[in-house]
Amino acid sequence: MLNIRPINKDEFEVQSHSNPDTWYKVNLINQSCSCPHYRTRLKYTGGTCKHYTDLLNHVNEIQDKFVDTFKQIEKEIKQKVTVPWDDISDKYGEDTVKQMIRLGKIYESKRGYLSIL
Repeated sequence: MLNIRPINKDEFEVQSHSNPDTWYKVNLINQSCSCPHYRTRLKYTGGTCKHYTDLLNHVNEIQDKFVDTFKQIEKEIKQKVTVPWDDISDKYGEDTVKQMIRLGKIYESKRGYLSIL
């Protein structure tokens, strides 16, 4: 299984297919990657590498799986501007809240409170 970890709302680290000790920095907005294939070839042609594709597929799978829940959480937060983390995680689950933060849908605006980006 391929591993992906967030760096910030636009950047993630994607584990190498061939070496599990190697991680590449992938930027969703710039469609760039720190892998050698992207840096030496694809960067100049406008193409994307398999790490970018892996990340995009991962993000799409999560969004498809949780689209209704994400919309409901966003609606609740928008109504109040900020909502205590515990209120949302108790209702929808801590993993769902963490996924939304990883995807850049919401953020912890101040300690223990969630807001919309």
